[in-house]
Amino acid sequence: MNSIPVEIDAQALSLGDNPAIKPIITIAQIAVGQLKLIASNWDQIEELLKSEFAGADAISIRQMRISLSKEQKGDLTKSSTELILDALTAPTADLPWEQLQPLKRINDLLKEVSDKKKIAVYPFWINCLKTLLYLTFYCNFLSFCIQQDQSEPPASHSHCRNPFP
Repeated sequence: MNSIPVEIDAQALSLGDNPAIKPIITIAQIAVGQLKLIASNWDQIEELLKSEFAGADAISIRQMRISLSKEQKGDLTKSSTELILDALTAPTADLPWEQLQPLKRINDLLKEVSDKKKIAVYPFWINCLKTLLYLTFYCNFLSFCIQQDQSEPPASHSHCRNPFP
């Protein structure tokens, strides 16, 4: 009989802190208005831009900042952070989207999830998403353990936790 590991690793990351899942939750938080696209939230937005969804790195973010600042029009001068945040929801940009690919990817995602015809936006939606993703992750982990005929998680999966202690 297979033993299924059920011990909780106190040092394990929660699903919301998992680097693969965190961008999904951030996008959902933006879509439902829990996370505003303002300069004080820049750390979370920058993390989203550096995720696999946008594909930016520190150098490309700096290049976009410089390019957007140079292309500013009008008397009102905005910070480069504000320009990037504006581009995340703007229908068009001051530069061709090809020069702003990471911003365009997030812009497209936000448009898609913000379309109320395609997604039900309720306050509990993010918690449902977290639960669904965690259960999917946990089921995949259990499947892995059963395939490996292991009663304990392998060292490479020591961060896994049982959601049903």
